[in-house]
Amino acid sequence: MRKSSKQRSFGLFMTAIMVSALFTGCGNVSQEEKKTDSGDSGGEKKVIKLAHMFTEGEGTTTFMSDPYQWVLASVEKFEKENPEYEVELEYIPGNDYSTKILTDHASGIQHDVVMLQSTYNAQAIEENALTDISAGFSEWSKEEQDDFTWNPTWDSYEEDGKLYGLPLGLHTRTIAYRKDMFKAAGLDPDTPPKDWDELIEYAQKLTKDDVWGLGIYMGPHIASSEVFIMPAAWSRGGAIFDEETQMATFNSPEVADTIQWMYDCIYKYKVTPTWTLEGAQDESLLKPFLNGQFAMAFGIGNYWLSDLQDAGLLSGAYPASADVDDSKVGWFVVPDETGKTFANSWGAGISSDTTDEEGAFKLLTCMADKEILKKFVAYGGFPGRLSEFSEPEYQGKFWQNWLDISRTGVSLKSKNYNAIIENMSAAMQEIITGEDDSKIEEVLQKYQDEFNNRYGGK
Repeated sequence: MRKSSKQRSFGLFMTAIMVSALFTGCGNVSQEEKKTDSGDSGGEKKVIKLAHMFTEGEGTTTFMSDPYQWVLASVEKFEKENPEYEVELEYIPGNDYSTKILTDHASGIQHDVVMLQSTYNAQAIEENALTDISAGFSEWSKEEQDDFTWNPTWDSYEEDGKLYGLPLGLHTRTIAYRKDMFKAAGLDPDTPPKDWDELIEYAQKLTKDDVWGLGIYMGPHIASSEVFIMPAAWSRGGAIFDEETQMATFNSPEVADTIQWMYDCIYKYKVTPTWTLEGAQDESLLKPFLNGQFAMAFGIGNYWLSDLQDAGLLSGAYPASADVDDSKVGWFVVPDETGKTFANSWGAGISSDTTDEEGAFKLLTCMADKEILKKFVAYGGFPGRLSEFSEPEYQGKFWQNWLDISRTGVSLKSKNYNAIIENMSAAMQEIITGEDDSKIEEVLQKYQDEFNNRYGGK
C-alpha cells in the first residue's frame, strides 16, 4: 500500500457502503466496468486512489485514530482479495477536505474513491464531481437497501432519480443536561422542559454562582446556525431557507423570533454567557458542559459521547455496550411537538474523474463491509447501517433513546449551503454582539438580500 501526502475521498466512501451491502465479498463485484485505462501489463499493479482525512500517532484523538484503522482495514481486505491492485492513500486535513475535493475536481486532479460530507453533496453533484451509482444500488436486496435508506440525510445523496453516494454514519444533536444540577435546583431529573417557556424557567432556576443554566453556541462559525438557529426556526414553523425557491428567508417572523430568543437568553434572562459568542463550538459549548459551567447545553452531538465518557459523565457508551450508565446526564430534543434536530453525515462515493470504476467499486465494497465499518463509528457518530442497532452492544434504553432522536434529524439541501449558513450566522452575530435588538429585522433583511441577490433561485 502506498501513501501520498494528500487525501481526496469525498464521495467514494459512501459508495463503499452500497457496494458492500450488495455483494458478499469485495472481490465479487459484478458491476459492469464502465471506465478503465489501467492495465496489468508488465506485472505492474493497478492503483486506486483513496482520499481520507484520518491519521494516528502521538497526540491524535480517538476521533481521528479509530477511523484511520477503518481505512487501513478496508485497504488490507481489498488488496488481499484483489492482488492486481494497490491503494494509494491521499491525506487531506479535515478542515479543508470538502472544499479541496471540489477544487481538485475543477482543476482536473483525479481521485477514485472519495468521502462525502452530506451538506456539500448538492454542490458536488451540481459540479458533476460524482458518479451515479444507482444502477449498482438497485441490484441490492430490499433488506440491504433499507439498511441505509433509513438515514435522515439520505436525500442529500440523491438528485433527479440518481444516487451519488451513501451515508456511512450519522451525526445528530440533542440538548444534554446535568441531572445532579437538576436535583440541586429542585427539578425532576427525569422530566426535562417540554416547551420553550419551560426551558427558560428551568434555565433561570439552574443559573447560580458559576453555573449558567443554558449553553447555546453563538460563535462565528456555521455550527451556530446548524445546531441552534435552524432547529429553533423549524420548531416555530419556519426555516432560514426555502428549498423549493432556493431563496433565503432570514427575515421571517419565525427566524426573527429565534434570534430575539437567543438575544434574551444573554441580556434579559441572563442564563447564557456572552462568551458563547466567541471561539469554536467545542470550546464554547462542549468543554463548559463537561466541566460543570453549563447545566444544560443545546447542540451536544452523538460524536461527543466519548468526550462525555472521558469526563466521567457516562460509562459504557464508547465503545458501544448494552451497559451504558447515564445516571449523571440526560437528553431531550427541541422542546415542541416537531422535535426536529439538525443532522448531517459522512459518506462515500466515486469521483467522476476516476479511470477505473470497477476497481473503485471493489474498494468501496470492502470499506462498507459490516465488520470493518464498525471502526468508523468514532467519526461517523452512529453506525451507517440500521441493522447495527440490532446488535447486542446497541441494546438498552440509552441507545433506543438516541436512535429515536436520530430519526428526528433534518438537514438543508442546497448547492449554496455554506453561503446560506455563513450569512445566517453572520447576521446573528451582528445583532447579538451589537446589543441592540431593535434592529433584528433590519439586519436579517440585509443579509437575506445579500444572499438572494447573489445566489437566490440558482
